Amino acid sequence: MANIWNDTMKPKGKYEQKRIMIFSGFFSGLAYAFTPIFFPAFDVKDFVFISFMGLAGGVSFLSLKDKIASNQFENNTYMNSQVNQNETIG
Repeated sequence: MANIWNDTMKPKGKYEQKRIMIFSGFFSGLAYAFTPIFFPAFDVKDFVFISFMGLAGGVSFLSLKDKIASNQFENNTYMNSQVNQNETIG
């Protein structure tokens, strides 16, 4: 179990902020949604649950976008072939 936690939350040997935000947003939303099971008088608001899930999904999207952008930057052969280096303005 410790290996799963370390592989998920610490891929480079230290915790990553985006992964912690995804984890905390998702599980905070789940805890909020299931609170009425233990406290029936608790009223769950839809917008709060959607906000937690939106936080987790949004940060996950940003993390994925950064990985795709860095991968395209490293493998930039297509972009280099499309740019005309001799073009001048004016």
